[in-house]
Amino acid sequence: MIGLAEIVHADEVDWRNLMGAVPDAVIVSNSNGKIVYLNQAVERFFGYRPEELLGKPVEILVPRQHHEKHKAHRADYHAAPRRRSMGFGSDLRAVRADGTEFPVAISLGFSLTNHGNLVIAIVQDLSELRKRDKSIQSLHERAARNAKLKEANKELEAFSFSVSHDLRAPLRVVDGFSQMLLEDHAANLDDHGKDCLERIRTAAQRMGDLIDDLLKLARITTYELNAVEVDLTAMTNEIIETLKLATPEREVEYIVADGMKVFGDPGLLRIVLENLLNNAVKFTAGRKPARIDIGFHESDGIKVFHVCDNGAGFDMAYSDKLFGTFQRMHNATEFPGTGIGLATVQRIVTRHSGKVWAEAEVDKGATFYFALIQETLDE
Repeated sequence: MIGLAEIVHADEVDWRNLMGAVPDAVIVSNSNGKIVYLNQAVERFFGYRPEELLGKPVEILVPRQHHEKHKAHRADYHAAPRRRSMGFGSDLRAVRADGTEFPVAISLGFSLTNHGNLVIAIVQDLSELRKRDKSIQSLHERAARNAKLKEANKELEAFSFSVSHDLRAPLRVVDGFSQMLLEDHAANLDDHGKDCLERIRTAAQRMGDLIDDLLKLARITTYELNAVEVDLTAMTNEIIETLKLATPEREVEYIVADGMKVFGDPGLLRIVLENLLNNAVKFTAGRKPARIDIGFHESDGIKVFHVCDNGAGFDMAYSDKLFGTFQRMHNATEFPGTGIGLATVQRIVTRHSGKVWAEAEVDKGATFYFALIQETLDE
């Protein structure tokens, strides 16, 4: 086998040392397509030892599905040799010893020697370049999404203001005039009339509550997250003290686990706990004592938190509606509320790259679980 060092004159540059210093792979093949020289970078790029390639067809470095096409191109190139660059704007691939393919750019040169025609191929590995291109593209796409999100948030804020102002005004009128009739004209109203006016006032006030809760839900979408380590045990105990003051007539046994810590936004996580604990207190009405357990366990290295009660529970057949807006599992006259709380909980947990779910049985209580799966938040 004729090596490149034998082809050049003895008084010329030491080609092996020169080519060895080239950072890209240099492969020299003869007119038969057999490899006669390669530099050190070839082993690094392709994973072959030099002795595994010398004398082998150059197609060993080409994906198998392109062998015949490569042979035809090689024949054409020997027939009409020219300098040529390939691969920068296309999806040219090479194959490593382990069978994995990678993107490359190839510069070809032709040399006519006393020992035959030689083709010099300089192969550049584009793997890192392609990764950078994808990263840059991803950043551009993310920037575009963020711009659209900011625009959508502005529209949502404008809509929220409109809802708050335009819907509240007529509701205040309805409630105010209903109250005026009850107070100033009670003598002219029978019991049925008074009952109708009370119902009107109740409906107007409930609509006001719905607007408040919808606005809160909308703000969560636009709220800028501030992620820190949060002590959920301390936060839970603070919320419980507030609940005790608000419901002094209730007999509730609270069980709170120690060491509940998680990475997240403290303001939003407080809303999650407040909603779940308020629900637990509400749906344990009539239980003596009511029992509410707040704790956690680890599953596959992820902390799963729970709020468990011995209250009314619900039918799991309807659990798919549980976290929907305005969805309720119980009659509003028995357990008041707007049906927004659990939708808010899901929205917050989702923004923390987590998930929330529940298990329950009618009249045997319910357990709500949430897990903040990732310790990175959306931006």
